[in-house]
Amino acid sequence: MPEIEVPQFQEPQFIEKPKLPIKPKLIEPKKPNIYIFLAMIGLVIFVSAFWVKAIGPGGGFMLVIAVIVASYIFYREKNGYGVKKAKFDMIMLNYRAELDAYQQHLEQWQKSQTSQHSSMRDYQNRVENYRTQSTERSQKIELARQKFQQIKPLKPIQGSNAPKGRSEEIFHQTLSHYLPGEIMVDYRVIKYVEYPYTPDFIYYLKDWNLYVDIEIDEPYTCSGKGKKTTHCTDDQTEINRDIFFEQNDWVVIRFAEEQVLRFPINCCKFIAQTIDLLVGEPIPEKLKKVDDIIAVPRWNTKKAKRMARKKYRHYY
Repeated sequence: MPEIEVPQFQEPQFIEKPKLPIKPKLIEPKKPNIYIFLAMIGLVIFVSAFWVKAIGPGGGFMLVIAVIVASYIFYREKNGYGVKKAKFDMIMLNYRAELDAYQQHLEQWQKSQTSQHSSMRDYQNRVENYRTQSTERSQKIELARQKFQQIKPLKPIQGSNAPKGRSEEIFHQTLSHYLPGEIMVDYRVIKYVEYPYTPDFIYYLKDWNLYVDIEIDEPYTCSGKGKKTTHCTDDQTEINRDIFFEQNDWVVIRFAEEQVLRFPINCCKFIAQTIDLLVGEPIPEKLKKVDDIIAVPRWNTKKAKRMARKKYRHYY
């Protein structure tokens, strides 16, 4: 029963809704009217005619001055119109550029809104599927748990005087820290009253009524006068031991001593992976990022003797 991945919502790129640019409240300047200018000249000439009669020759001079003044006023109005018109055109040009940019930004925002709604619908569908699959998974696990409870594994008995290897105490601390279950030591499993089996460690999952025999295998013993080979693949005693535990509904995991001393946390992850495969219990978070264990080839009697001669256990 593999774990079901929790759906994650990925927020689409946020685009702020654009603001419509304000159209300039300007009135286009009016062009100077040539007809008004001619009317002004005519009015000046008409008035100046009276000045000529009243003042004499000086009236002609006044007429010339009036025409110059009227021309200057017209010229100034004409040029003032050009300046105002240029400023107005520049403002309107900037406004049209802002309006074009607004239209583009608005289209992008509308697309982002559509994308966001689509992402939300997709996320809601994935969440619904996740809930359905999680419910089904939980039901299957509960059914499997009930079936495990019907199994009657041979129960261990407390009390064992079996000698301990150099790696067992260190590995015991690591097991207790990383595995969320009961680690049992100094227990024996009775095959014959005179010759009980004594697992190095027992990992017990009460909810599943599951016992796991965890063994640390050395290729040879270092105590006594000579080096005696042990835990060999061609040793019938070791083969019979595994068969006994399997027939009594136990799980057996064997590690090489080298693995336990060099990679104790990786060994814990392997145990957690095995439990996950068996009953669907998720691997603890603190073990998920740990590398998988590196395999060590098992040895037969001939290879164990060669390892003893080379004092292999002194190099790890």
